[in-house]
Amino acid sequence: MPDIHPFLVHFPIALYLTGLFLDLLGVVRRDPAPLRAGWYLLAASCMGCILAVGSGLLAKGAVDVRGPALESFALHEQLALATGAGVCLLFYWRLTYRGDIPVSHRNLYLLAALITAGLMVSTGLLGGILVFEHGIGVR
Repeated sequence: MPDIHPFLVHFPIALYLTGLFLDLLGVVRRDPAPLRAGWYLLAASCMGCILAVGSGLLAKGAVDVRGPALESFALHEQLALATGAGVCLLFYWRLTYRGDIPVSHRNLYLLAALITAGLMVSTGLLGGILVFEHGIGVR
């Protein structure tokens, strides 16, 4: 089976960060349209995270990681699991409110979403370092 992890990881990152931007825009402008679009992008990102993390776990057995890359590889895996969990929990949170972010929870939701974005960016950067500096997954 070919390693599809490098192909899949970019979609949930782009979808999530764009959705978060739209959520912030919707809150600032008090406009439900960007919030609705952010909700759909969050849902798509959640599905993408499941595929990206799953494909990464499957690819893990096919790569030989040694030396200084081993610690970075383990951290990348832990961050990916935390990021995927964060995105899916945010999706569930919004799902319970039919995609909306209640005004009473907006600050807490946006804080959690920004923390998750930080985890996601860190995970992606570390994945790039693993490939481009350590040659992990390069044949």
